[in-house]
Amino acid sequence: MVSEKVDKCLVCGQPGSIIYIGFDNKRNIQVSCNLCGEFTISHHADRLLPMYDNRRKLERHLHETFNEEDRIIISSRAPDQWPGRAITLDSISKMYEDEGSPLEKYESTLRNIAGQAKVFGHKFTTRNDRWLVPTMDDAEARQILDALNDEGYITLHKASGALTENGYPYRLTLSGLRYASELTRKAISNKASVFIAACFSDELKEARDSIFNTVKELGYQPKMVNREFHNELIDLKIYELIRESGFIVADLTCNRPSVYYEVGFAHGLDLQAILTCRVDHLKDAEDDSKRVHFDLNHRNILVWNTHDELAEKLQEHIYQSFGRAKEISN
Repeated sequence: MVSEKVDKCLVCGQPGSIIYIGFDNKRNIQVSCNLCGEFTISHHADRLLPMYDNRRKLERHLHETFNEEDRIIISSRAPDQWPGRAITLDSISKMYEDEGSPLEKYESTLRNIAGQAKVFGHKFTTRNDRWLVPTMDDAEARQILDALNDEGYITLHKASGALTENGYPYRLTLSGLRYASELTRKAISNKASVFIAACFSDELKEARDSIFNTVKELGYQPKMVNREFHNELIDLKIYELIRESGFIVADLTCNRPSVYYEVGFAHGLDLQAILTCRVDHLKDAEDDSKRVHFDLNHRNILVWNTHDELAEKLQEHIYQSFGRAKEISN
C-alpha cells in the first residue's frame, strides 16, 4: 500500500518534501523535493545515508540533474537492474574532487550568477544559491558571495549569514556584468577541449569524422565520448567532457534525444553550442521524425549537404567565433 507524508528530504533535509513510502514491492522510497527534484532511493541506500560521508556531493549532483527523469539512488548494485538512470553512492563519492583555486572559484561564481540573470537590473533567486559556488565548503561559499557583494559585482538583498534553501535575491551590477563577460572570454580561451555531440549511426560516420578533424585542425582537442577510454558511467563521462570544454559542436542530424540533452546541458553551463545539421533534416523535411525540433530550429544552424561543405562552414564559423586555439592561448 502506498502511504504519503510530508517530511524532510532524505538527502538535503529540506522540510515540506513529499515522500512516498512502500510504493513498490522492493520497499523503495520516492521523494519529491523543491531543491533536489523527484528521485527514487533504494531501501538499502536509504539505510546507508546516515553513515554516508558524501551527502553534500549527492545533494549537489541532484541539483545539477534536477530536470532529469527516473533518477534512482542505489548503493552499488549494477545499474541495469533498475528501470531508471541509476546513481550509485560509490560514483558520487568520486565527483567534485578538484574545485580549483580560490580565485577560480570566485570568478566561476560570478559567471554562474551572470548566467542566471535573464534581465539586466532585475532581482532573481535560484532554487539553491549554495550551488552557485563551486566548492563543497559552506563557509567558503558564504565568504565568496559576500566578497562579490563587497566588490560591487552583485547586490545581495539579505543580511549575511547561513545559506538558506530558498536562496537570496540577487542583482547583477553593471561592473559585475562587464567583469563576467571578460571572465567568459578568458574561460573559453583557456579551454582548448571541444565536446562533439552527434548521432553515432554508421550513416553519419564521415560527418562525425569531418567535425572531429576540423576541430583538430584549428588546434583544439576534439572530445567525442565514443572515442574516449574510461571506466565510468557514460553519462558522468559526458558531463565531465562538456564541463572541460570551451564550447561544443552538436550535429542535429537524426534528431537524437541525447544530442538535444547535451546541448541543453552545455547551455546550462553557459557554454556556446555550434549547431550543424544535414539539409534534409530542417523545417521542410518530409519526414517529421527527421525535422529539427522547434526548440532549436530558430537558432543559427550550419546547414550542410556534403562532408566537405560541413568542414568548410564549421571551420569558418569556429575561426570567426573563437579563433585558432594556439592563437587565443597566447
